[in-house]
Amino acid sequence: MNLLLEVFGRLHPVLLHLPIGALFALGVYELRAWRKGDPPAPRFWISFAACCAAFTAASGWQLHEEPGYIENFALEWHERLGIATGIGAILCAILYSNTLRYRKMLLLTVSLVLGAGYFGGTMTHGEDFILEPIQRFVALNTSQPPPATVTYGYDIAPIFKAKCSKCHSAQKQKSELRLDTPEWILKGGEEEGPAVHA
Repeated sequence: MNLLLEVFGRLHPVLLHLPIGALFALGVYELRAWRKGDPPAPRFWISFAACCAAFTAASGWQLHEEPGYIENFALEWHERLGIATGIGAILCAILYSNTLRYRKMLLLTVSLVLGAGYFGGTMTHGEDFILEPIQRFVALNTSQPPPATVTYGYDIAPIFKAKCSKCHSAQKQKSELRLDTPEWILKGGEEEGPAVHA
């Protein structure tokens, strides 16, 4: 049974796209229906979105039980908002017969999805993932010329950040290995010792 739960948890990155798509599609549909005075979407679609959101929240909870995830602000809020999204989607299905309340709950639930997605992206891709292209553009247009010698901050850190931070950062440390500061790189992982020998 534990193996099946582990597989269920690892399905989280696959499952999470279903409630996101379903809830956003419902949000667009309901906005249009509200403006035109039409009735809400068929109950089947609300029930489908609620089931997807509940299964996704449960798989995320199970995935969190695996080693390698460090308790931090992003993980805590991703988990809270993910659970709240699941509850909100279920409440949408329960409130379906009262169109106004259902639509208000749907608006709140879509907002929760945005927050959960933001913190999930922060955990997976790093804190500045969304705004990094803009930051890079600004840095390229305002930065000083590169140093004459190789430096950690200018030459090495960007490589670790781009290639390694998804699994080896302050947010997530597979094999207890962090590669986000020189001190952690030299400390190394759980059994292998230093990641780099100077």
